Amino acid sequence: MFAQAQLADLDTVWGVIERCRADLKKRGIFRWGHIYPTRDLVAQDIQNGKLYAMIVSARVIAVVTVDTAGEEQYKTVEWKTAEPALIVHRLCVEPTLQGRGFGSRMMEYVERYAVRHRCLAGC
Repeated sequence: MFAQAQLADLDTVWGVIERCRADLKKRGIFRWGHIYPTRDLVAQDIQNGKLYAMIVSARVIAVVTVDTAGEEQYKTVEWKTAEPALIVHRLCVEPTLQGRGFGSRMMEYVERYAVRHRCLAGC
């Protein structure tokens, strides 16, 4: 099941993100480091209705933020599609469940979301 995250879910969502950050670090991937994303940014994503969770057996196992407003640095990108493009941010799958297709299922959900909201697939 997929659901829009609520503020009451913040601790659970943040836990998934923190475990993914630790897993990336353990693998030698320092893409996020210790300052991104912040808990405040994740709370803002939830408040703005942009963060979605995949729930399996009453447990949040994956999260993603989607929106049509890119980061400031995205303005310099030469996009291949016209706006509005749906931009995927911070896709995280619980590390112990990675490699089982949950990330792919989350992206399929994002694609359906894009179609429903008349957005073009983004990056």
